[in-house]
Amino acid sequence: MSYTLQAIIGPIDLRDESTGALGPGIELRDGLTMIPLTNAIRERFAIPFLPFDHEGTLPRSLESVCQDLSRGRLIAHIEASFFGGNGIQANAVFENEALVGSPVIAPNAINQALRLFGVKAVGCFDEFAAVGLGRHGQSFNASMQRRLKIRLGVSIFRAPWGAGRWRI
Repeated sequence: MSYTLQAIIGPIDLRDESTGALGPGIELRDGLTMIPLTNAIRERFAIPFLPFDHEGTLPRSLESVCQDLSRGRLIAHIEASFFGGNGIQANAVFENEALVGSPVIAPNAINQALRLFGVKAVGCFDEFAAVGLGRHGQSFNASMQRRLKIRLGVSIFRAPWGAGRWRI
């Protein structure tokens, strides 16, 4: 089974600010919001699908969106891609319109970013599980599809380019 995730996470107030440009955010645990980077959003802002390469290069289009959203707050662009238990994660953290450090590509990159928001893995396997990110990748189950259709007013279709990837 494959799993992909490409999103921007930040504090709960990010949900309100992003509604116009990026659509509604999804509330996570620990006071965080996740804005999934759907096909429509990626097309609108010319953001490639899972753009990190092994050198941590961040596309200018994605950097610009993250800089705007980080005005006065901490945010992180996160990516994950797994197939059959093997995969990789990446993050790029922004605060006050600037990239904080370098993008990270590592098996625990999303957990590293979540720790910057104060997330702790108390009673959970890791920070990823603690905020509920496992429920929001592109290997959506039927229940998540119904909730997104109701919440976003759109249908979700299986993408023609491969199993486990969904297009909103």
